[in-house]
Amino acid sequence: MISRQPTDGRLLLEELPDRWRGLREAGPVRHDEAQGVWQVLDHEHVAAVLADPATYSSDLSALSPTQPDFETFTQGNFVGMDPPEHRKLRTLVSQAFTPRVVQGLEPRIEAVCARLLDEVADQDRFDLVDTLAYPLPIIVIAELLGIPAEEHRLFQEWASVLFGGDQLGEAPDMADLERALEAIAPTVREMNSYMLDYIRARRAAPGDDLTSRLIAAEVDGVRLRDQEMVGFVALLLVAGHITTTALLGNAVVTFDRYPETAAALRADPLRIPTAVEEVLRWLPPSPNWAAG
Repeated sequence: MISRQPTDGRLLLEELPDRWRGLREAGPVRHDEAQGVWQVLDHEHVAAVLADPATYSSDLSALSPTQPDFETFTQGNFVGMDPPEHRKLRTLVSQAFTPRVVQGLEPRIEAVCARLLDEVADQDRFDLVDTLAYPLPIIVIAELLGIPAEEHRLFQEWASVLFGGDQLGEAPDMADLERALEAIAPTVREMNSYMLDYIRARRAAPGDDLTSRLIAAEVDGVRLRDQEMVGFVALLLVAGHITTTALLGNAVVTFDRYPETAAALRADPLRIPTAVEEVLRWLPPSPNWAAG
């Protein structure tokens, strides 16, 4: 298994590259006796593991307790699936979630950023994560799905429960993990119910949004089931939200530490996409992955 936690979670992000470098110097593959897992640490071996789903499965559901509300929540999460199911769902989702759709959001993202920053324009100090990095992805995801503006607060409430206490990350054994899942199950149940109702409403009256495109997506006569779409929305909210929040925070920390780089980007904004890719490489929001 590739460990989900190849480094001590208490390490500061900026310490991780040196930590990984030290681990790799001891060899590309090592056994972590404390966690009972194997850690794969270099590009060659990680690529080999990820390219071999027959040996190393992405489906780790057998390692978690069963919780009914999470069954729907995870049905469209193709990240945790193996071929051929992974390929089928990813192909269907890719039909709807295209680069063109994302690019079309750019003006709206800029407007939301400006509004959030305008709210603290008269303050000498503010928390960047609370003000911008955390709420921005939630708003964008909700708008992408076509959720009415007056209901965006629901996504914020769900996210605060799912991420607020890091309940799942702190569960040291199966019993504690089961209790943690039960604690957030009502929120998952509410989200499932809301999204199922919303998807069915969009089936009856399609709009110009990602939800309607997901409903219309078809490959070889196969379409996404309602439960699979709910699972994909959950994937967007959980994976898309928190990773974007981390990227925004990591980028600001990086450019603050290297002001000459920030100055160069201001002088030549065309270099910003490359700089973002480098931040993702240097301080990745999700620095590890697990397979079994």
